[in-house]
Amino acid sequence: GKSTLLKLMAGDLTPTGGTVKRHPHLSIARFHQHSTEQLEEDQTVLEYFMGSYPAKKSSEEWRSYVGKFGFSGSMQTSPISLLSEGQKARLIFAVICMGMPNLLLLDEPT
Repeated sequence: GKSTLLKLMAGDLTPTGGTVKRHPHLSIARFHQHSTEQLEEDQTVLEYFMGSYPAKKSSEEWRSYVGKFGFSGSMQTSPISLLSEGQKARLIFAVICMGMPNLLLLDEPT
């Protein structure tokens, strides 16, 4: 029920009847319980961002950005594999926020 509705809203699922209308300029991001599976566990938090968004920010700017999501000090340079599931979820949330979506759909984020 709820997950299906969110998939329809995000455009990840086509309705079997009726239509889903979205504003053409609406930016939607979706966080679901399997979002953390996309992380490269051998990378550090900083490496993940610097590899995903090359040339967007300097190392210091990335440190500041991820710090806003609770990743400070040695956490920024530790392998993602050492993060708890909650910390991995926060990391994905930080990635999603980089896209500055208008609407954030949260499907079992904890």
